Amino acid sequence: MLVICCAALAYLATSAAQRTGKSEVRVESHRYRPQVLRIRAEATSVPVEVVVRDAQGRPVGALPQSAFRLLDQGKPQRIAAFSVTGAWASSSEPARGEQRPGTPPGAAAVAPAGAPPRLLALFFDDVETSDTDLGHARIAAQRFGRDALAPSDQVALFTSSGLQALPFTRDRTRLEAALAALRAHPRATNYSDGCLRISAYQAYLIVNHLDPMALSAAMSNKGDCDRRQGQVPDDAMGRSAMPGMDESSEVVMAIAENIWDENRAAALDTFHALGEAMDALAAQSGTRVLVLAAGGFLAGTIENQQDELIRQALQEKITINSLDAKGLYTEGPGLPLTEQSDLGIVPKEMYRFLEESKMTEGEEREAAMANLALSTGGLLFHNNNDLELGFRRLGLAPEVAYELAFTPAGIAHDGKFHRLKVEVAPDHNYTVQARRGYYAPPPDTPASSLPEAMDAAMRANGAEAGLQAAVSYRDLGASKPERAQIRMHLELRGLPFANSQGRRRERLVFTAMLTDAHGAYVSGKQAEMDLALQDATFRKLEANGLNADLSLAAKSGSYTLRCVIAEANAGKLFAATVPITLR
Repeated sequence: MLVICCAALAYLATSAAQRTGKSEVRVESHRYRPQVLRIRAEATSVPVEVVVRDAQGRPVGALPQSAFRLLDQGKPQRIAAFSVTGAWASSSEPARGEQRPGTPPGAAAVAPAGAPPRLLALFFDDVETSDTDLGHARIAAQRFGRDALAPSDQVALFTSSGLQALPFTRDRTRLEAALAALRAHPRATNYSDGCLRISAYQAYLIVNHLDPMALSAAMSNKGDCDRRQGQVPDDAMGRSAMPGMDESSEVVMAIAENIWDENRAAALDTFHALGEAMDALAAQSGTRVLVLAAGGFLAGTIENQQDELIRQALQEKITINSLDAKGLYTEGPGLPLTEQSDLGIVPKEMYRFLEESKMTEGEEREAAMANLALSTGGLLFHNNNDLELGFRRLGLAPEVAYELAFTPAGIAHDGKFHRLKVEVAPDHNYTVQARRGYYAPPPDTPASSLPEAMDAAMRANGAEAGLQAAVSYRDLGASKPERAQIRMHLELRGLPFANSQGRRRERLVFTAMLTDAHGAYVSGKQAEMDLALQDATFRKLEANGLNADLSLAAKSGSYTLRCVIAEANAGKLFAATVPITLR
């Protein structure tokens, strides 16, 4: 989280929530990791773990190497290495009558000798999932923890809100108590209040210009509300006469922008928390699995953050499995009964939009969960009310997995993502779980964009003084997970603001990262600030500067703090390295 420590700017951040659509500052923060941890395809072979499941979701064993076909960017590759591995859960009976491959029915399950320890991170989205859906997922997870986990499995609990967290443990009593405490902590508006109803999904479509029907339906709703409230007279045909269409569309856009801003911020919080959970997983040795349980969220414009999570999971060999906590959910026609009293008779255009968008909204809310799972070799469990089966299927290690590897030849050093596909023949309606791809080596060229320049500055050790800034830190104490509070003070004098539409515009990026004594990444945060300042606000900030606080997670010890501040108009940078000690 970014804390702006200037009174004028703090006021602006608060006013951004007002329905004006003309705020002077927009701030977003997220986890940061330099873009250097990529699979170096030219150095070693690319490993691909594959799990094959039948139509009932059971792993398929005894497949030979000849049954597999591996394609890189659509081109067949020679499989240079092939092996079969196995891991078993602790329960003596297969889940829901399933028979383990190669194991007689009813035989006791025994973990293979020398099998690596299993690390399971249970991640619950308690920000955008309803309390009802979260409750169903909680009960299913409790049963899964009691009945299905092996004694040697280490389990941790993470949430989008950061509350009710539990570090990795084998203590099932602690896990049970932490799960029992799970509650929803909503941070975003699902739809606007009163007669003018704009849902979060509709706001997403309107703000990002994805469906003109979404705006048209909202305008129809606005006109009907104005007519019924006596603000717009009827014409001779009994229809609403709307002389102020521009003004009405501004009102609709302002409401939509604020609703979407809230929901986008909530999705970014979830992605940030997922990154922290994967950091905790990566710090452990063993087989790493993360189960994301959520009711779905809108993440259509934050693909870069999704790609970063996928890149990290591939690098750290973390499999992400996603469980839709809504289960098999159907919604009747029209609005829910609880919302109909405010609207009365729904305008025809609005009704049509609501009906035609229900399926696409469900798909959009599930898209990020599916992308995270399928891109890391995981599964998406959805359209099924048996959530306990979902946790068993997603949380237990597969009984049979195949390890494939190939060495790409003649690969371009362009840093691009290479898509992988694994096929099995003959295909008996099998589901194939495998990583979606890998990243080619980056080009050996100078940084050509602000993110690349910032990454290069973060990897360096030298100081840069393109901006007037200073860095300090404070130890918040061992009781705080994010205990290192980093303060970056920036002087606005000399910043190359651009003047446009009566505003002074600039984009600032604050980045802080901790590394240990060996130079290994520990934690990092990045915050982006878009400024559109009026003259009065600019003069206050120019006189006082601004302080930006970023809190980083770290245990007691000595670290190296690297901070970089960048502005987008001219690409100027400030960079500093500071040794810090947390006691």
